[in-house]
Amino acid sequence: MKIISYGAAGQVTGSCHFIEIAGTKFLLDCGLFQGPTKVDLQNLSPLGFDPKEIDFVLLSHAHLDHCGRLPLLVKGGFMGPIYTTPATRDLAQLILADSASIQEKSETPLYTVEDVEKTMTLFSPLPHKEILRKGKLEISFHYAGHLLGASWIKIKTPDTCFAFSGDLGRYNSPFYHDPEPLGDDVELLLLESTNANKHVPSIQQGLEDLYAEIRQAYLEQRTVLLPAFSIGRTEEVISGLSKLAFLKKDDLFRKIPFYVDSSLAHAGLKVFHEHTDLHTMDPRDLQSDNLHFIATEQSYALDKSTEPKVLLSASGMMEGGHILHHAASYLPQASTLLLFVGYQGEETLGRRILEGEKSVLIGKSPVEVNAEIKEIKGLSGHADHEDLMAFLATASQLQRVILLHGEAQNMTVFEELLSASLRIRKAQHGVDVLENWNET
Repeated sequence: MKIISYGAAGQVTGSCHFIEIAGTKFLLDCGLFQGPTKVDLQNLSPLGFDPKEIDFVLLSHAHLDHCGRLPLLVKGGFMGPIYTTPATRDLAQLILADSASIQEKSETPLYTVEDVEKTMTLFSPLPHKEILRKGKLEISFHYAGHLLGASWIKIKTPDTCFAFSGDLGRYNSPFYHDPEPLGDDVELLLLESTNANKHVPSIQQGLEDLYAEIRQAYLEQRTVLLPAFSIGRTEEVISGLSKLAFLKKDDLFRKIPFYVDSSLAHAGLKVFHEHTDLHTMDPRDLQSDNLHFIATEQSYALDKSTEPKVLLSASGMMEGGHILHHAASYLPQASTLLLFVGYQGEETLGRRILEGEKSVLIGKSPVEVNAEIKEIKGLSGHADHEDLMAFLATASQLQRVILLHGEAQNMTVFEELLSASLRIRKAQHGVDVLENWNET
């Protein structure tokens, strides 16, 4: 068996893992590299394998850094099935179409809307826990709790059983069910490690903190900028805050105008309404009188508005999207409060602002950062240290763990801790992680 990572090896983006076993070649995810320019440029590099030789793809969930290179794979000659859950298929269709429309406007487009349409014809939805037999392999998708439809994936072979975590969600989330147990047959686990060395407050605490910050900002007549991923984080923030306002009977909070500047988020809401069995959000909390989905013309007009409000827009790491023109208008104003509610990747604009840069480039224009900057730590959609340990504890036969989808500093201490009871390796880009492992 071979396991070679062509993304999300020593970094938190571009998930793509090549597996060769029992005469079969397949991929776990095929995601886009997202981040600053030098990270984006990785998308222009060769995939590292011949797409025509790939028999099928197993897609863990619909975030772009996990599905965004699928159209490139198809352009390269891949014609096999893409297996995933029905909800992931529905979200991926929206996310890939949005990505293609952005690509078509760039100087070096990776793919077109037509490429995405061709890619979507290859999707083959598989319900949770249903067993798919491919040659000598048995494959099943299991609830991961990170996003609507997100799954960890189990692959049984004649000799062993291994699993791929995809992106793992938090336990006791107010939005999703807990990840399903690994069980008594998984011996090898490919495990994400985004927050492996972090102890993150509960999501409920994060919501309380966000609620308090927004309420106080409104009382002070301020504008709140809230960068958030269109699919997942936007729905979670809207739902969580709406439910808190209802429970607290807070009429003041219900008057705060929330402007969602994302057509993708609006489309994504419909998918959440269609798959209510996969999340724990009350549909009524996803729509309220003070919630406004705005079109492009309104979006630019809001940059001149002095009313106190919350402006929620993508991208979550401020590396693109409408959040950038809002930031150019509002960051120079000391009355602005910029709230980060999700992970900020290395060297992204969001990370640089969070770490204190006082002048940044947006497009080609320098923008002064006079706004107040705060981070709400409890709202990460990724499992933290305790969550990962709880997930590992659900596997009674686990022997080996491959760490991927994490920055080096977040993996080191976690790796040392696990090595006391398990055999651990970190994925390296383009390297067969299993090679000579039995000898070490």
